[in-house]
Amino acid sequence: MREGIEADRISQNQATPSQKKERKLFVMPILKAKGWSIFDLAKNAELDFHTVQNYLSGSRKSYASTLKKLADVLGVSVDDLPK
Repeated sequence: MREGIEADRISQNQATPSQKKERKLFVMPILKAKGWSIFDLAKNAELDFHTVQNYLSGSRKSYASTLKKLADVLGVSVDDLPK
């Protein structure tokens, strides 16, 4: 029973494959236009590289504060960022 609960908890914290794809399709063109790497995005957003990587890969759901920093540095609203 405990294994099922743990699997549910992990799946709730991860993005679906379509969400992962949507995140990258949204963010990467903006980075390209700015001439930035993912590292540059993290640096400018004052976030750890792994935090940004986790958002893009969908391995974890991001905090609202993380999404706000990403949106601000990308020049979009938080509502426009793929969840």
